[in-house]
Amino acid sequence: MDHSNVVPIIDSLIEEFDRVIEELNQEGARRFFTSDYSQAKEILIDVEEVASLKERVSKLREEWKKLDLSISTTKDIEKKNVDSRKFPKSKIPKGLRTREEDLEVPLLLALDSLGGTGDIHDVMNIIESLLAKDLSDFDWQTLPSDPNSIRWKNTVHWARAALVEKGLLSKTSPRGIWEITEAGRVALNESKKKQE
Repeated sequence: MDHSNVVPIIDSLIEEFDRVIEELNQEGARRFFTSDYSQAKEILIDVEEVASLKERVSKLREEWKKLDLSISTTKDIEKKNVDSRKFPKSKIPKGLRTREEDLEVPLLLALDSLGGTGDIHDVMNIIESLLAKDLSDFDWQTLPSDPNSIRWKNTVHWARAALVEKGLLSKTSPRGIWEITEAGRVALNESKKKQE
């Protein structure tokens, strides 16, 4: 039985809670500035409830991870890639994680499928669906430096930075929004032609 998909699903749920909290905070601030204090107060209560639910789900995630370890068979453990804790401060051995370059085209594809621009969470969800079978166990581990950050998602951020430097993604898109440039569309089309 494969339990490896549960943690990423919970992570997506937690990200959705973050997005809802952000939207509620923005709406609450808008209500406050328009002197609609009673509605702002109700929104604050909603934020607290969602934050509380997020905390409970985060605890559930940790419980699941412990359970997942305890139900792994010896064969499953042998199949797993090297634990990231063995490499806390050294360079990651080649081939353990997906490289930034390997995530550039999926990132461009994700943005293209969203019409050229998209919220980070939407982009990550599309990349995850594109690469679900290709990501290694090592990619799904958390970073030693940040237990809340999944390695492959961190690598996507590095891939984005590289694409921005190449001029394939916009440097001026709003915070939390990624946007493909015309040069990015050209590069993506060339990549598609090479695969045909």
